[in-house]
Amino acid sequence: LVNVTALPSPYYIPKISIQRHFQDTNSVHLGGEYRVVDGDSTKVDLRLGFGYESSAIPTAYVSPLTIDGDKFTFAGGVGLTFGRARFDATFAYVYMPDVYVPPSKAALEVINPVQGYPPPPGPPNGTVNGGTYHVTAPIIGLGFVYAFDVAPAAPATKPEPKPEPKPETEKPPPPPPEPKVEPEKPKPDAAEEAPPPPPEEKPGKKPHKKKKKPHPHTD
Repeated sequence: LVNVTALPSPYYIPKISIQRHFQDTNSVHLGGEYRVVDGDSTKVDLRLGFGYESSAIPTAYVSPLTIDGDKFTFAGGVGLTFGRARFDATFAYVYMPDVYVPPSKAALEVINPVQGYPPPPGPPNGTVNGGTYHVTAPIIGLGFVYAFDVAPAAPATKPEPKPEPKPETEKPPPPPPEPKVEPEKPKPDAAEEAPPPPPEEKPGKKPHKKKKKPHPHTD
């Protein structure tokens, strides 16, 4: 703060801490869908749901800044499918019973960032969050989905079991080598083996035989 009466200039506001004391919650959700029209290109689905969630703020620390209590949610919806397009509409109503914080149990004290002035007058115990809190929440939701032409995924198949390895056995000895067979030589024709025939004798002529002359014998 700058140029504020009765305060040094500038005046720095200290950090402000608001106690909330958040706590764990428990919740239950139930829902269902039923298809009333199941045509080839037109489908109609009806949906219903219910939810419960406990308060995340202890009653003594509920304030206008952090309003919370036990909540009950009732929801319904419809889905319309035409070919590849789908329209969804949802309506939900959140109901929270009134939360009453008695001033005697309220735990949030007055926060005064300017320390030079005394806090303003408040309840006898100096707290400011006592009172009754009432909250409801209607929720409307709309959705649109369009499926483009995408190839369908292949159906999942179970992996084939791997064949069990066969037990190792002794290998049979290799077969003996086959004997080499020399090719047979071609035999000569019978006409080539037979001797030539004798010359034919002409009729009327006899073969002339030469006479040997005796050698003179000498003693």
